[in-house]
Amino acid sequence: MPKNKKKEVVHVHDLGPLPTDKSFGYVPIDKIAKADWNYKEEDADKAEKLKNNIKLNGQIENCIIRPLETGFYEMVNGNHRLDTFKELGYTHVFCYNTGPISMAHAQRIAIETNETCLLYTSPSPRDERRYRVCRLLRERRGGGGGGG
Repeated sequence: MPKNKKKEVVHVHDLGPLPTDKSFGYVPIDKIAKADWNYKEEDADKAEKLKNNIKLNGQIENCIIRPLETGFYEMVNGNHRLDTFKELGYTHVFCYNTGPISMAHAQRIAIETNETCLLYTSPSPRDERRYRVCRLLRERRGGGGGGG
C-alpha cells in the first residue's frame, strides 16, 4: 500500500442493528453459536494450521450464519474458524447471514460450501497445474483445506 494512502477502517459500532435478512456484515462473536450438527471432525493439526493462517492473513473468508429464534445466530459454515477466532481474541466476525432457513437447508448449505470450496482454497498457489488434481483428491479424503 502506498505510504500516502490511509487504510480504511470499519467501525463495528457504526454498522447498526444486527440483520435478520440475507446480508453481509460484522456480527459479535458472542452472538454466534456453533452448529452441533456439523459433520466435520476436530483435527488438532488442521486447527493449528487454520490458527496460523488466520494469524498471518486475518479473516479472508466470510462465515455463513442463520438467525435463530433466540436472537442468536447459528454457524452454518465456519465452526472451526469460530473456535479459532475466539482463541485469537476476535470480538466480531464478518458473516453472510442466510436469513431464516430450516436446519435441513442450513445442513445442505454447509455440505455444499465445504465440499465445493476445495476447488478454490485447497491448491497452493505454488502447486504446478498437473499436481492440483492429485492434491484435491488427497485432501478430499481428509476433509480438505476448506478451513472450517
